[in-house]
Amino acid sequence: MALCFLIYGDLMFSLVCLGGRHLNLVQSQRSLTIFNESIDACKQLFEDVESPDLKTVQGYPNLIPSLELEFSKLTSLGLDSCDGMKCLIDASKQQVPTTAFSNLRSLSLASMLALEELCNGPQPQGFLQKLETLSLRNCIEMIGAIPISQNLEELQVHQCGKMQVLFQTVELRGIEQWPNHHLSLRILKILQISDCNSLKYLFPMSAANNSLGQLQSLDIRRCSQLEEIIQGTEVLNISPQSLRKIRVSECNKFTSLSSLSHGHRLQELSVDDCPRLTPLIISAKIQKLELRRMTSEQLSNLDICNSEEEEQITEKDQTSSHDHQLQPICFPNLTLISIFNCENLKCLFPITVAHGGFPKLLSASNMQTLEIRNCSQLEEIIQDPEVSNISLQCLRKIKVENCNNLRYLFPMSIANILGGLRTLQISQCFGLEEIIKAREAANVCLYSLMEVSVRKCNKLTSLSSLSHGHILKSLTKLEIYDCRRLEDTFPISMTQGLPILNEVVLKNLPQFKGRDGNDIVLTLSSLQKLKVMNCPKLTPFIISAKIQELTLQRMKGRKKMSKMMVRGGSSVSMEYLKFSNFKELFDSSYNLSSLKLLSLMELTELQVIWNGPIQAKLKIHILTYHCSKFATIRELQLFACEELEQIIEKDQTSSKHHLQPICFPSLAEVIIMDCENLKYLFPITSAHCGLPKLKAISIGNVSKLEQVFEGDEANVSKDEEKVIHLSQLTYLELGGLPNLMSFSPVGYHFVFPSLEDLEVEGCPNITTRFRVDSKHSVHAETQASQSDDETIVEESATDQETKWPAGSDISWLFFKEE
Repeated sequence: MALCFLIYGDLMFSLVCLGGRHLNLVQSQRSLTIFNESIDACKQLFEDVESPDLKTVQGYPNLIPSLELEFSKLTSLGLDSCDGMKCLIDASKQQVPTTAFSNLRSLSLASMLALEELCNGPQPQGFLQKLETLSLRNCIEMIGAIPISQNLEELQVHQCGKMQVLFQTVELRGIEQWPNHHLSLRILKILQISDCNSLKYLFPMSAANNSLGQLQSLDIRRCSQLEEIIQGTEVLNISPQSLRKIRVSECNKFTSLSSLSHGHRLQELSVDDCPRLTPLIISAKIQKLELRRMTSEQLSNLDICNSEEEEQITEKDQTSSHDHQLQPICFPNLTLISIFNCENLKCLFPITVAHGGFPKLLSASNMQTLEIRNCSQLEEIIQDPEVSNISLQCLRKIKVENCNNLRYLFPMSIANILGGLRTLQISQCFGLEEIIKAREAANVCLYSLMEVSVRKCNKLTSLSSLSHGHILKSLTKLEIYDCRRLEDTFPISMTQGLPILNEVVLKNLPQFKGRDGNDIVLTLSSLQKLKVMNCPKLTPFIISAKIQELTLQRMKGRKKMSKMMVRGGSSVSMEYLKFSNFKELFDSSYNLSSLKLLSLMELTELQVIWNGPIQAKLKIHILTYHCSKFATIRELQLFACEELEQIIEKDQTSSKHHLQPICFPSLAEVIIMDCENLKYLFPITSAHCGLPKLKAISIGNVSKLEQVFEGDEANVSKDEEKVIHLSQLTYLELGGLPNLMSFSPVGYHFVFPSLEDLEVEGCPNITTRFRVDSKHSVHAETQASQSDDETIVEESATDQETKWPAGSDISWLFFKEE
């Protein structure tokens, strides 16, 4: 065993190495961490240490008396996976110091598989008297309860399957052994319990005497035998003044929250899969209410308590009669309602529950979010009332998911008061026919609606019920996915009704057609981001030429196409881009001056992206460059375009000796994957001052690629070398390119001064040689073929450079300093 101590003064700093493992001591906190099977070699350190952590320490059934120490100076202690340890203190056979663990404030025990209790036998007088936080995790044999600490603020107990009682009182110890049996947890703030399947209650009856006054958060999960929070269901008058949050999940026998759930300061209540918890009493002051996997009986026994008026409104049966008129059900502080996995729920707000049997107002004037998921029998969210008597003016977000019987979200009378709605998300509602159950000439006014997302609603054919021709002045984002019957978005009358819509996603819409209102959406001058994926009937279609980000995936041309027209009956003008032939995407007439991102995926017919002359003269100072019309493009992404042969079509009429440079002054990232017929990326002329901002090139599985930058080798004399700097390039990846012959034509020397990551793999035929110079700049040189001997001599010419033979795999990382 190698043992090394470096100790200065009174244990100011220590570093101990034991058998290749280590412990270290931090000066300010005097903390000690030990990884070892034995601690005999450093036992003397415990006299002055304050915060030890022992991990995988074996051979000790306890700490006291086994280590013959008091641990009186400890403020924090952590034990993890110390096999064989059954307790911290064993006082069953001998007297132990009264000050043992008397100053301990934090105790963490994890994976102590043999631990049965904290103290075996009579407890020392000061044992854990100052403890503030206690965490027990995966102590599967622990059966003893936790000693009472007046200072305990946070308690976490997880995976202690044999623990039957949390707190040590007279129930476990005789009065002679444990005289202070009254429970007092006056400053306990946080309690988290999970996977403790022998617990039947958390607190004894003595907790009812105002001993939980500071409790703020109660979180209980997966305790299969737990029946109640406080022992004895007759104890009802318990209302911690500070309790803000309650969560109870997957407790099959849980029957009562006592009166904790309707404390007037409670803000959040979450109940999940507790089938015996009924009635559930809810404070009218609640802010966030989350109900998951509730039975129909539970949902019909929701009781609302208004503590200020000292009255309770209870609806136990939808058909029950009432002897007197009930007051309106009011939730003035409610901001969120979540209903999950309630399979038998048919209506979230039936009239009889919402109005107490009378047409009274259901007021949730501050509710901002409504979430409903996995309610397979839900038919209506709110029953269609004769009068508009539901108040949801502040509702900002609605999210409905996997409710297959839902035919519409809201009746017209409710839609008219959703003026504050900003986000609408609907997913996997296979029976949804309309978003709003609208009548003719309906007056829907969702003037605050900003985002709409619809997924997998197979019966939905149109989104017209959201507007009925009225303006959606705030709508900025529209996403539609996997709706098999959807044909239209908004009616053609919405020509001026979408003034700021700037992002649209259309994916997997087999019936979506390029006409009428759909043209309105695609040609908006405000549209900046567009994704069109697998919409076979949309072709031909037109989009605004002001588009900034364009993604096309799995799109094809149609054999029979009508003549493309735009609004007003005129032919396609320079303001629009037409897509009808996916063999050649853009031609010379298009103005792409706004395009920043172009992503093309699985366009199996695509052969050329830019066809025809694409250059325009641009004077900068004295020099004249020929810049492409897509000078703003920053990202180019090409995936699985099998027939793609050229990104830019060669100008067959250009003189080979007078090629005009094509520049991409904003291009920063190029990603090409699985385009097997592509032979090169760009002409070599584009590298001459044409790629000043290029930062990343990634090319993979392009089997026919021969060159990255293509050009005529005859333009470079044998004695001349053209050096090109790509000063911003930080990432270069070339992988799975069996036919790649060179990075550039012979005679070209590329320099990458900022490169940090170079990856070359599966390019056996490449003749370009890569090297790193003494300043960590990467060079890519394509020269006439050399013999192996010449290569070896050059590679050994200097020790300050790193070189790789042509055709070798390379993985090089170097992070440049700022």
